[in-house]
Amino acid sequence: MGTPIPYLLSVFLSAILDQKRAAKSPITPEMVRTVFEEDLLGGSTSATFRHYRSRIDSYYPGWEGQAARAILHSLSLASNGMEKQTLYQLFLRTSAQIHSHKTEEDFMNLMNKLDNDFYISSQDGRYDFFSRILKLWWKTNYGFQGE
Repeated sequence: MGTPIPYLLSVFLSAILDQKRAAKSPITPEMVRTVFEEDLLGGSTSATFRHYRSRIDSYYPGWEGQAARAILHSLSLASNGMEKQTLYQLFLRTSAQIHSHKTEEDFMNLMNKLDNDFYISSQDGRYDFFSRILKLWWKTNYGFQGE
């Protein structure tokens, strides 16, 4: 699952136990995998993830939203995150800005905002989704649409 999010862990464990009771069988790796893919990523729990996506439209206006969607799209497809400089170039393209001290500031403000809102995190100059499960959900639902 990646970085634990208590709510999602609770929902995941509850869904596993529900499946176990319904099947009247012991918990198996296949059962856990099925619950993860069908219930957590695609079931009623996906409303939690849809909220993350809808927040981009509500709280990241104009070019900021376009850049945030492009960055999250690219990160969802990257197996090991992406370097800051690569994301900055993507930011410049999607926000239709040119390199300057101000655009570097705008980029860092956006990255900090995405970090503070628990979309992404950074480590050793690389950015990736804060949560592996959010990354998988984003990739499944938006990763191939090229927002």
